[in-house]
Amino acid sequence: MKHPVQPLEMVEGILRFKQNKIIRKLLDFSSERGYSLNEIAKEYHDDEDYVQLMQLIGYSVVGNCDLNCVSDEEYERVNKQVDNFNKDKKEK
Repeated sequence: MKHPVQPLEMVEGILRFKQNKIIRKLLDFSSERGYSLNEIAKEYHDDEDYVQLMQLIGYSVVGNCDLNCVSDEEYERVNKQVDNFNKDKKEK
């Protein structure tokens, strides 16, 4: 995998990837002008780049892992991140 896994955070009881506010603002701006996630998904993109985008916009971990473009390797990387997140929460 060429991209790192985004940090995780709990948002209103849902485990999500920590969103990058700049990327989120760019997506909101482009969506208002007709280029939303739907248009991005219709075009061919490298699966790794698409998975990374979903993480950068704060997608839920469950939703991200359900994407058909998530490789087994990426699924395992995210699960390790979730395990570490849960372990850190228990230690606090």
